[in-house]
Parts: sequence; C-alpha cells; structure tokens
Amino acid sequence: MAARIFADREARSRLDALVHPRILDRIRREWDALRDAGFRGVVVIDAALMLEWGLERDCDAVIAVVAPEAMQIERLWRSRGWSEADARARLQAQRTNEAFAAAADVTLVNQGSAEELRRQARAAVASIAAASMKGTEC
Repeated sequence: MAARIFADREARSRLDALVHPRILDRIRREWDALRDAGFRGVVVIDAALMLEWGLERDCDAVIAVVAPEAMQIERLWRSRGWSEADARARLQAQRTNEAFAAAADVTLVNQGSAEELRRQARAAVASIAAASMKGTEC
C-alpha cells in the first residue's frame, strides 16, 4: 500500500482525506479534555502534518525538527529497513527542511543522538513555556 500511496499523489490525497480529519479530531478532543480538566501546563503535539492541517494556528509555538537529507535516509534505512528510493519518496511527500524551519518559531537540527535531541527539545519547550508564562510571544 505504501508503494502505491507514495507513488500516486491522487491516491495519497484520497487516503489523507479519509485519515487526517480523524487524527485531527482526536488531537482536538484530547486537547479539549485536558483544558476541561483544568490542565494549564505545556502540551507538546508531535504532528508532522500540523502545518497542512492548520493546527499551528491553535498553538503558542511550533518547533521544527530537521536533519540533513542523507541522515534522514540513513536513519529510515536503519530503523525501518526502507530502501533509498522508498525513503526519498516519503521525504518528497512532505515539506522540505527549509519550509518547516520557515514556518517554525524554533528549529532543532537533529544530527546527533536521540538523547541530544531530547535535551534540545526539553530546552526549547522550557523556553517557550517560560516566555508564555511571562505573557510574551515566542
């Protein structure tokens, strides 16, 4: 199925039209449940397609995580066993690193270990949360 979806833009659009509204609805329901329960902390949503969904309009800040293309392809090969062609097809189906960075408030470059990225992400979230508590924009 993935081979067809990533080779046929129209098929991918049809699948996206079926799946994405349900994913977005679930995110919004969980978000609403947190708010209704009185939660006032930071909520981090890991959603690669949030910009396509317009979800960023409801967020205080957007963090982009980017990596050099060669590194992305190698990671996809190692973690998922995808061929270079499969990895490239998936990367071509999404925004470029530059487009993600341009739309983000903070950009993290993921060229190191998973722990290094976690440290960067925690620092970015803490900075955004601190600025939000002060009433300033990020």
